[in-house]
Amino acid sequence: MGAPTLFVLEGVVAYLEAEVLAALCAMVRRVAAAGSLFAVSVGVERRDDDVGAQARAAAFGARVGAVGEPVLVALGPQAGVELLGRCGWEVRDDALALRLDPGLSARRRPLGLLLARTLDAS
Repeated sequence: MGAPTLFVLEGVVAYLEAEVLAALCAMVRRVAAAGSLFAVSVGVERRDDDVGAQARAAAFGARVGAVGEPVLVALGPQAGVELLGRCGWEVRDDALALRLDPGLSARRRPLGLLLARTLDAS
């Protein structure tokens, strides 16, 4: 199989139907060599009781919908981790030790930035 590769899915998750997103994540895994990484930006972590976050999400949806890009899926960090796991990816919290910004490690998942690696050597 080929060399390890970094795949990036940034800023598009919200605009894909759930089935399309799942199929895309699974397809990327099928072509990924052992040691490959998959960086995915999903929605930020929100508490159900955070009215401000709900309002910001609704405003975002209205803005992008007004320009013809409706939000089709609201996928937070935990749902993103679960989806990637079902597709054969393991979400990493070390992000290769995040050498460029060590402080980002603690903030990355709540911000909806997921880094996954291949689960096996296939």
